Amino acid sequence: MACEVLEGLKRFSLSEAEIVGVEIDEGDIVKSIWELGHNLFQFVFHEIEDKDKVFNNRVWSFDNQYLILREWVENMDVNEMDFSKMAIWIQIWNIPNHWISSEAGLKVGGLFTEVQDVFIPDSGIVKGRCIKLLALIDLAKPLLRGTHIRLGGVKWWVNFKYENLMGFCFYCGFIGHIERGCNQMNDDLKINVLKEGEFGEWLKAEESSFLHKGEN
Repeated sequence: MACEVLEGLKRFSLSEAEIVGVEIDEGDIVKSIWELGHNLFQFVFHEIEDKDKVFNNRVWSFDNQYLILREWVENMDVNEMDFSKMAIWIQIWNIPNHWISSEAGLKVGGLFTEVQDVFIPDSGIVKGRCIKLLALIDLAKPLLRGTHIRLGGVKWWVNFKYENLMGFCFYCGFIGHIERGCNQMNDDLKINVLKEGEFGEWLKAEESSFLHKGEN
């Protein structure tokens, strides 16, 4: 749309008022939230510290749905913004105690799009019993339920649990809808081939309130 307008301007004979234009200051922009499209909003921060605080917390939700944040840059085209990835805290369970380390967590985290943080909890009921990852996941794929890890010829299955998991379909394993809005489930119902039990409540982390690294 912006390109079409610019092309049109090349054919116009602009008046003096159109050429001079109007200059506005950042202080003139007082609205904090702008709706840019369907489920697409722009948040305006007047202090850089406020914006940094929001982005540093990284995982946000509203009305039981994830809020995927992207930092605005000058001349950004909202139609080209990628919202297919989101950050979420993941707990890796069923690891033998002598295998638990941040380095092992990073290697397991390689299954996800990107690992942003990794540490071993030192408080709460999960102290020393799992590895925590803050990782980017691909919303175009079902959640990973776990994986095999190997050490010295020994093969071991580890489970993934997701903190504050919401808007999740326990039929197809995708984030973004629940069972009653699942197209795959509706299609399988039509041919009577329901595949139940592939995903379940066991993917939800039971405890997510213990401190993350760097919090106090």
